[in-house]
Amino acid sequence: MAVTVRHNCAGLSDPGRKRDNNEDRFHADPERGIYFVIDGVGGQAAGEKAADTAHEFLRARLERQTGTTATRIREAITLANNEIYRLAQSNDDWHGMACVLTVAVVDDNEVTIGQVGDSRLYLIQPGEIRKLTHDHSPVGEREDRQEIDEVTAMRHPRRNEVYRDVGTVLHSPDDQDFIEISTFPVPGEGVLLLCSDGLSDLITSRQILSIVEAHAGNPHMAARALVEAANDAGGKDNITVVLVEGPRFVAGVRRRLSSPRTSIPLEPIRRNVFASRPAFALYGTLLAIPAVYLLKPHWLATQSGIEFGIGPVHTPRVYQVKSDISGAISAARPGDTVLVAPGTYNEQIRLKDGVRLVSEQPRAAVLRANGVAISGEDIKSGRIEGFRIQPDDTVYLQKGIELSNCSLEIVDNEITGTVTAGIEVASSGNSVIRANKIDARSRAALALGGDGAGPRVIGNELSSEGHPAIVITGSAHPYLSGNILKAAEPLFAPQSLSEKELLQGNYVLPPEAGSRVTPPVTSSGTQKPATVAGGRSPAKPNASSRVR
Repeated sequence: MAVTVRHNCAGLSDPGRKRDNNEDRFHADPERGIYFVIDGVGGQAAGEKAADTAHEFLRARLERQTGTTATRIREAITLANNEIYRLAQSNDDWHGMACVLTVAVVDDNEVTIGQVGDSRLYLIQPGEIRKLTHDHSPVGEREDRQEIDEVTAMRHPRRNEVYRDVGTVLHSPDDQDFIEISTFPVPGEGVLLLCSDGLSDLITSRQILSIVEAHAGNPHMAARALVEAANDAGGKDNITVVLVEGPRFVAGVRRRLSSPRTSIPLEPIRRNVFASRPAFALYGTLLAIPAVYLLKPHWLATQSGIEFGIGPVHTPRVYQVKSDISGAISAARPGDTVLVAPGTYNEQIRLKDGVRLVSEQPRAAVLRANGVAISGEDIKSGRIEGFRIQPDDTVYLQKGIELSNCSLEIVDNEITGTVTAGIEVASSGNSVIRANKIDARSRAALALGGDGAGPRVIGNELSSEGHPAIVITGSAHPYLSGNILKAAEPLFAPQSLSEKELLQGNYVLPPEAGSRVTPPVTSSGTQKPATVAGGRSPAKPNASSRVR
């Protein structure tokens, strides 16, 4: 579902002062209204692996917009939970890894929240801050019941313990005492703040409110100021924040803070003003202005932290397209988005490095082409999202998307009627293919080739008539997880690769099985109960402690 209310958002993650690694992850997608914060548990590589796995699986399911919002959130968290559990059983170094998380899906004036653990979501309005989530921890429960105050809870010796997490026990989406789902209205002059406990354990909610109000209208600077405040307070843990600002927040803060100005009489000047300290400060300021104008120094908040740069800053631009997609891509610069309106487009598109190609409404922009619909070569970053790709009226579509030596995301596209490959990628090891539906007329739904590592293929529905759903050639070695494969045979791969290993955690749907999904294959070759597709996992208390 398209989000019509546009929110200004920003996210930032920082390792803090006490740790070298960062086990936190976040995601902010205002076009789809998807936001989340993840805090890995397990220490070093294990915590980071759990957080990375949750990040990929949450996006794969949440971006596939089928079912109610609450159902999408439950299934997304459950898929992440069961994949983390599977990985932990396969590697002794990852044993016991898990994460806690807060997911928020905003649909115009309403937010649906999925909560597991003690990361948090606050609603901030002018002069007011309110915690919308509950901490799944002994100390958090006492704080929510007002048995102890916020400062006492922040300093409590058992503050880091949680009794719910994602990854230590197998679950089904509707298991009790696992995912807490809640829904709240989002006022236009409100701000949603998602954060890990690296923030909420070190600065109070009133401090958070003051910082966010001080930077009203600039969530990037607000995120930076929150992280700096937590570091100034000790920075004992990783710190992650995501801010989602409503369109009327700035006006609301200005109304609250507005007051009549009062004039203060000046004392008589009794000394040489040109030699005074204020005068010298003024001279320095006047000299600095040309330097700043010429050099254009700036700070940018990025996923990896705050980055300093010199020179003009390119403000990302959105090109809204109703007729000529190729023309907009030619005009776009790295960082820009080409947003395509619903409709049918008879074009063959050539991608450009750093440019995001996005359908304004998921699968409402239809590309009809012969040959290859979308192609790209030597693309370092970019995104293809939300398109429906199909043949034109006269000939078959050879390939939906063809990439060579590219690193980009292919998300939530539907490709039908191809005769060579739905998506073909060569030497695209850093690409991600997620939440797509591909129905090939013949040959493969997905063809992966090239040298070295292949792309990450997660949460797709892939089918082909009489041919393998996925074909791997050369020395490519992709990562496959959470995919539904419907074909005469699910996979064709070189003998050097283990088909059983590649298919772990994927679902095979034989053509004669109707809508029944067969359980994924485990490393031992046995089948374990399907998680989201059916069957309940063992229900038992999920208690654990953070590894600090």
